[in-house]
Amino acid sequence: MEPDFLALMPHTVTVEPLTGRDDYGRPTYGAAVQYRARVVGKQRLVRAADGAERVSATTVYVAGAPGIGPEDRITLPDGSQPPVLAVSRVPDERGAHHEVVYCG
Repeated sequence: MEPDFLALMPHTVTVEPLTGRDDYGRPTYGAAVQYRARVVGKQRLVRAADGAERVSATTVYVAGAPGIGPEDRITLPDGSQPPVLAVSRVPDERGAHHEVVYCG
């Protein structure tokens, strides 16, 4: 990844991938992984994974393409864990470059 691009990512976010659900239907998560990111408080209308339009309050630009999903748990630098509404993968000429995570 380009050093100039990484210089724009001063934050660290933690992502725990959804691994399943317990007997009561509550989500269970895998090991936490930290990623370089840029966290921006910006409201925008997004189409959530369920197809509904929702307002995203925070946009997170994640270095690389780790495959974050809408049911994964993300922890922002301030310790909050907003729901992941949608994720988009941004390609470059070599393939997946970074991900944009829209949080509620």
